[in-house]
Amino acid sequence: MRRGKLNNFGWLLVLLAGLFQIITLIFDQSVIQMEEKNRANNFDLNRNNELRFSYLQIAKRADEINFSHRKILWINEPATFNREKKEFLYYTILFDQTRLMEDVFRDDDVINEFKDKTFDQRIDDNPENFKVVNYKKYFDELIKENHYISDRININLKYNSEYWHQPDGKIREENGEKISTVTVLRRIISHNSSYINVFVVDMFSIIDEIEKNLHNINKDIYNISREKQLFLLFGFVAQLLSILSLLILFRNFLKTKRNKKSF
Repeated sequence: MRRGKLNNFGWLLVLLAGLFQIITLIFDQSVIQMEEKNRANNFDLNRNNELRFSYLQIAKRADEINFSHRKILWINEPATFNREKKEFLYYTILFDQTRLMEDVFRDDDVINEFKDKTFDQRIDDNPENFKVVNYKKYFDELIKENHYISDRININLKYNSEYWHQPDGKIREENGEKISTVTVLRRIISHNSSYINVFVVDMFSIIDEIEKNLHNINKDIYNISREKQLFLLFGFVAQLLSILSLLILFRNFLKTKRNKKSF
């Protein structure tokens, strides 16, 4: 080795040191990208956990209210309550259903989840006859109808009658029979209850999908963390090999210099 110059072996060591440095840099950049991906995964994990908890609370509340109303109706049907008490009981249930639907579809996450979602609405008793309706629009219509029925109940109070009076003041009749206020309320409540139940079923289906997403995100986080540890190890090894190449180069340089002095 001449003064200030490297022989072939020296150049090989320099090349190896540089190569291992490049490999170290590649592994470091890969680790940084993995950390960015895991940060995004952790954000998605927290977001999905929040949605899951929120949707569970909403679905449980709707299901519990629906179940309690069914029990109340089951007890009330054979009971010998007077007309005013039955009407008040049904009115209370209608009020609870309306408030429930308003609260549910006031939530931004629920609105975003269901604004484009549809379900099949039966037209008659034939299960093959149905039409596709939008969730948000239909529940808005239910809420509007419930408010209308509530207003009509207050107006009906002036007649002091058990029968349902139409806006023109005439008693509503079906097949020649007068329809009572309790009958009208029972129909509206039953209708609301059936679609609240449809909502609960679909909400639990969405929760199942969220839980699958959580499983996949956790699995992805685990795999990325494992790969990141391997890349850190490989980067550390490459860094050591680069330092080793430089040490060998320096040792070879000193050895060559001593050999020159001995001559």
